[in-house]
Formats: sequence, C-alpha cells, structure tokens
Amino acid sequence: DANTCVVVIKVSDGLEGSDDDTITVTVTVTDVNEAAPAFTAGATGTSTPNEGTTAAGTYAATDADGSASLTYSIVPAGTDATSVDHDLFSVANGGVLTFASAPDFESPGCGANNDANTCVVVIKVSDGLEGSADDTITVTVTVQDVNDEDPSFSSSASHTIAENVQNVVVLSATDADA
Repeated sequence: DANTCVVVIKVSDGLEGSDDDTITVTVTVTDVNEAAPAFTAGATGTSTPNEGTTAAGTYAATDADGSASLTYSIVPAGTDATSVDHDLFSVANGGVLTFASAPDFESPGCGANNDANTCVVVIKVSDGLEGSADDTITVTVTVQDVNDEDPSFSSSASHTIAENVQNVVVLSATDADA
C-alpha cells in the first residue's frame, strides 16, 4: 500500500556479549480533510420544469477528498432569506432537487407572496467533517405552462333569433391555459 511505511529499527549497547534488539514500526498515513465540497455548477443554477412534474433538476457537488461523504439539504429562509421557497422542495443524495408536490402554472405557489411561477431555493452541501466549509447554490426554478386545461364555452348555446338574420349567435369560450 502506497500510504504505509515499514521500518525496522535496531538498538545496540555496543558491548560484546550482549544481544541487540529490533522493533518493526509500521506507519500508515491517513487522509485528512483538506478540501471543502463544491457545487459543480458554481454559485447559481436554473431549471425550467413543466408544470405537473416534481423533478426540478440535479445540482451535484464534488469533494477533492475522494473519501468524503456528501450530505445535501435545503437552507431555510430563516437562515438565508434568498431561499424564499424552501418549503416547496426537497433534495436527495447527488443533489437531486424535487418539488414536494407538482406545481400548477395556473395556480402559482412560488415567490414571497406565493403568487409566482418562479421559485428560488438555496441548497447546501456538507462533507460532515469538522474544519471543512460547506457550499451553497442558489437555484431559480421557473415553472413552464403546458396545455393541460380544456377550453369551455362561457355563453349559452340556446338563442332565439328572428328570421332572415345572417348572424345567428356569437359564442365565447375560455381556456385556463395562458
């Protein structure tokens, strides 16, 4: 093993008739935590998932101390006000960010007043080792509209008209999709 050294040490009193003694010393060099984890994407990230899905993106981190075990967490707004939508997300191993429940574009739930389709959340990664700094990434998630609403007529289909009239009726319809 490249990180293990073995040395045999001999001791002698230099007198004739006395025995020498030896001892074998084995030294193993262990890795120390020299590097902090860091998000691969840097300090910020973006995502544009469609409404109706929970997947928001993956924000992985690395640690130059190859043996470090990384733990991801959502930073609450009380710790960092930028993470205004912390309660809408969870993060799993590998930095997989998901909505707690699928967003609906027509009923926005992001932002300071829960009335926007753009969410901001801060993710933290830690290697759990004392003396090592943590890293954060601020992720902006913009929910995309999909055609998931059916159109519907908003006017009546029953009309009475006089004879010899060309315009029979004007109907109107609505569709909740933007």
